[in-house]
Order: sequence, then structure tokens, then C-alpha cells
Amino acid sequence: MSLRSLFAFLVLASTVVFNASAVHSGSSAPTPAAPSDERFSAGLGTFPSGTPLSLIPVYQLEVTAANADFAVKALNTEIERLYTHAKTLDSGAARRAFESRIYFFDKRLRPLANSFDPSVWEALRADVRAEWVSILSSLTSAVAVASSTVEG
Repeated sequence: MSLRSLFAFLVLASTVVFNASAVHSGSSAPTPAAPSDERFSAGLGTFPSGTPLSLIPVYQLEVTAANADFAVKALNTEIERLYTHAKTLDSGAARRAFESRIYFFDKRLRPLANSFDPSVWEALRADVRAEWVSILSSLTSAVAVASSTVEG
């Protein structure tokens, strides 16, 4: 099985496991409503890679016990956005290393669906944000190099 096939399988499997655990939490308590802000809609993952992090809602989300399920879903969507960005990169060792880091983000997120710990969620969000900061700085550098070669 190729690495790409394995990666696709892991993404699909984790999505199915995550969705199943989110639907059946085993509790009879009502599920808290998601924030009414439209930015938290299902289309959250459609932000392009170059979107400033200040515009990504998950980084402004205040996590409470009442919105724990939603917080996990929002962070899952941001991790999926990293997977989407990974698909745009050239094949090679750098891409495989990036995909491996994303996989471990996803692996750290799964237990939060069953037993939410705000400090673990915050730490994972900080790591995902740091990954995006790195990506955005490399995108900015690439644009600067491209514009300097066009002008020069």
C-alpha cells in the first residue's frame, strides 16, 4: 500500500470514527448548541491556506464545558484544513514529515471526543496554530521571492 493510499485511508477512517463518536456520546444530556456565529458553519474548512489566523474562528473560540463537543469539531475541521494544504505540496520527504505531524494532531484530538480536557484541547490548538504560522511564513517568503524576481 502506498503512502498516499495509507494517508487517505487514515483520513477516512479517522473521520468515520470521529463522526461516530460525536453522534453517539452515550449521554442523555442535551447537546449544547454551537455558537450562532456563521463563521462556525460546516464550511469552516474552506478557508484557503493563506488566510490570516486572526480570521479563523477556532483561534478565537472560548472553550467551556458547554461547547466542548463543538470545540472538538471545530479543531478537527482546522486539522482537516491542514490535510487539504498538504495535498498541494510536492511529493517528497518534507511533505511526508508534514503529513506525519498532521496525523499526530489528529491522533491527539480523538480522545477529546470521549473525554474532554480543556488544557489538552488548548495545547493541541496551540500546536495546530504554530503549524499554520510556519506555513503562512513560508507562503509569505515564497510570495516575496516571486515578486522580487519579477521586479528584478
